[in-house]
Amino acid sequence: MKKQLIALSLVAALPFAASAQVYVGAKVGSSFLKNACNLSSPCDDNSVGFGGYLGYQINDLISLELGYDKIGNFDSNFNDAGKNHVLTGDMTALTLAPKFTAAINDQFAFFSKIGASYSDYDVADDDLSLLGALGLEYFINSRLSSRLEYQAITEINSGPASKASAHLISIGLSYRFGSEQQEPLAQAPVEPRPVAEQPAEEPVLAAPAEPVQPKMQTITFQSKHGVGLFESGSNQLSKSSLSQFDELVSLLVTYPQSSVTITGHTDSSGSAKFNQQLSEKRAQSVADYLVAQGVDGERISVVGQGEANPIASNDTAAGKEQNRRVEVTIEEFQVEK
Repeated sequence: MKKQLIALSLVAALPFAASAQVYVGAKVGSSFLKNACNLSSPCDDNSVGFGGYLGYQINDLISLELGYDKIGNFDSNFNDAGKNHVLTGDMTALTLAPKFTAAINDQFAFFSKIGASYSDYDVADDDLSLLGALGLEYFINSRLSSRLEYQAITEINSGPASKASAHLISIGLSYRFGSEQQEPLAQAPVEPRPVAEQPAEEPVLAAPAEPVQPKMQTITFQSKHGVGLFESGSNQLSKSSLSQFDELVSLLVTYPQSSVTITGHTDSSGSAKFNQQLSEKRAQSVADYLVAQGVDGERISVVGQGEANPIASNDTAAGKEQNRRVEVTIEEFQVEK
């Protein structure tokens, strides 16, 4: 039954091999064995463990992880068929398991793993065992994430330690490879000054032409080249993103008759109520920045649309990053001579 469960957990990830992304990581933490000491001595079933892993991100929900862990260095003893067995030394494990992720919000996600482990402990027989894990992952940016994980391996070998299990509580750091997300298409650039028509060549004393009437346009602001638009886990604009608003500020200050509507959007992570509130707060942060740069607040309207209007699929990390955006619509206005 154990071997069948391992096989089913690995096969479950195979039909989804699309939009994949590779990541690597390392972890370190505290480890211990259970049911590993029948005698009071020798016995040391606590240690320090560490490991590394290679991940294959299939979609936002499922990835496949290959890992190698040094669970720790232990002294243990077992009574098997009336005989005492003493095991001492390093315990290592080669693991393979699908990782299932459930987003909490755009920064945190809960994950679980169930798969296989091939364990090696002293002179005991190596064995294929069942592996399970639970954890919490924090996304620092589009490349880096950290995780807190509890991992358990049952029946660490088929010999005297068949009733023992190995456990590792660790913190880890992951780095994700892959191309940067593409910039959104068809975004109208903000021109700091309206373009004037060419004056007529004849007659020489012809009156100057009227300036071109600016049309309504919408500009999208979002994360660029791995730099987040907002501080991690916050609705405050990041300092590194403020330069995105330079041309918009220049236009609004140059033309005090102009007005804008700022609309916040989120991805589908978290509840609809949470996303609605977050979109409103992030739109207001952009409005507050414009006011701080000298734009009259009476010319600014703020709207939040939560997760209601995605521009990309919420099934991929790149799509979610595009959906976490702020749109600024500049209303059509009359240029004063």
